[in-house]
Amino acid sequence: MYQHILLNIQDDIAVVTFNHPEMANPLSPDICAELQDVLGKLALNDAIRCLVLTGAGKHFSGGGNIRDFKGFVDSKSGIAPNGVHIFGKYVLSLRNFPKPTIAMVNGVAAGAGCCISLACDYRIAAPSSQFIMAFINMGLSGDTGSMYLLQKVVGTAKMIEMMHTGAPVGGEEALRIGLITKVTKEEELVEVTMKFAQKCAAGPLYAVKKQKALINKYFYSDFAAYLKDEQADMVDCSKTEDFGEAVNAFLEKRRPVFQGK
Repeated sequence: MYQHILLNIQDDIAVVTFNHPEMANPLSPDICAELQDVLGKLALNDAIRCLVLTGAGKHFSGGGNIRDFKGFVDSKSGIAPNGVHIFGKYVLSLRNFPKPTIAMVNGVAAGAGCCISLACDYRIAAPSSQFIMAFINMGLSGDTGSMYLLQKVVGTAKMIEMMHTGAPVGGEEALRIGLITKVTKEEELVEVTMKFAQKCAAGPLYAVKKQKALINKYFYSDFAAYLKDEQADMVDCSKTEDFGEAVNAFLEKRRPVFQGK
């Protein structure tokens, strides 16, 4: 049914898997459109009481496909506003999903992949997992709700550090700063996550829905407005010389030299 994701129903738990493991599960507007579709269907399915998101293979998601960025650089068109909008639309829908959501973070969750994990209610990872706000490394300000979602989870000071440096945060540090709910051995990640999902699914879902609605109304009330401003900044940054330098440096396997323009 879907080209880029897998949907597996285990009793009353839906497991959605990004399914391009050979490329570290990069995200694209097409993938986000499929995710948006499956979210809508699962939200209306009363038999589903919990959602788990994960990535096939070694990694959760490496974020946007930098090889796709090369076309934006060569054409000097920048990233299409609609492409950024689709990412924002999906992460907003995920945040508003009426049932418990869990990101099972295997390996790397970078850029938009990290943001998707942040939009979930819970994140469970291994010590070897890495959370990377990699946008700055590409000369970009960030999309997919980046700063907004990260600030809600770890606070302003740590958000600034992660956004400005683009440095990876490992599983143990992620637990210490409140970025994740649980850290477990890599070989036990699936078992621990599914047990936690079963606990969530067994809860009083009507009350959980009411809680989530209140949380989103009073603590995420300006998220949609933030996404509009974020989109404009992301498109603007994608037209800079620094963005082109970052893309070319990545493809040429060298360190970028930024000029601030």
